[in-house]
Amino acid sequence: KKTAKQALAEPRVREYMSSLFDVDIDNTPIGGLIDHLDQSMRDYADNWSIMSGKHEESGLYKRISEFAGAKSGVYVDLACGAGNLLCALPKNMKLIGADINPYILQRAQENLRQAGKKTETHSDIRMGFLPGTGFVVRPEPLIEKLDLRKVQLISDDINDMGNTMRTLYYQGIKADGAFFTLAGGHSVQRSAEIITAVRYHHTGKDHGEVKSLSDILGDVLRNTPFVVKKNGRLYLAMRGT
Repeated sequence: KKTAKQALAEPRVREYMSSLFDVDIDNTPIGGLIDHLDQSMRDYADNWSIMSGKHEESGLYKRISEFAGAKSGVYVDLACGAGNLLCALPKNMKLIGADINPYILQRAQENLRQAGKKTETHSDIRMGFLPGTGFVVRPEPLIEKLDLRKVQLISDDINDMGNTMRTLYYQGIKADGAFFTLAGGHSVQRSAEIITAVRYHHTGKDHGEVKSLSDILGDVLRNTPFVVKKNGRLYLAMRGT
């Protein structure tokens, strides 16, 4: 909320938003929309925690862990959610869990502690502004070397995996493998939520950008070569339709 309001205070941002909607931005309830987005992230954390529990009960994470084997090395769980897969993986693996939602990372931290795994969490995010896209959630860049003897939970965006790449770069390594489990929750992604919300407020129509599962998977496949070593492995668990 703080960084979104800071962006809105910039004259060029206000001018852009006003010209985009042909309205007086001062009379648009941006503050309420930001509150709505914050609550939607909290709701997602709640809903995904429930979904993850169901997947755990079905044995999904156990099967992925068995498929991965008991190999040592560094492994990354992309869009780790509530951390249930990280909890199921062997303790001899060095683990990094990445997700953009700070509230879900809090759930993951608690689940890992209950599973007896030491963790560190770096979940700072900010709202940035991009013309034509609007306000987007961005992770604060990690600039320190992290202790991989503990499970590292980091805020990151699977569209670019910048913090995941930095975490491995500071170690001088690439991961031995990565996991991407998209087996429930939301199947669409919106990159222009604030602008979408303002447009909806003024027109009653949803102008959100929708990404299909194949689009999201394409981002993962495009970026994983920068994260996983050449002879590493990528484990995918995708929901069928």
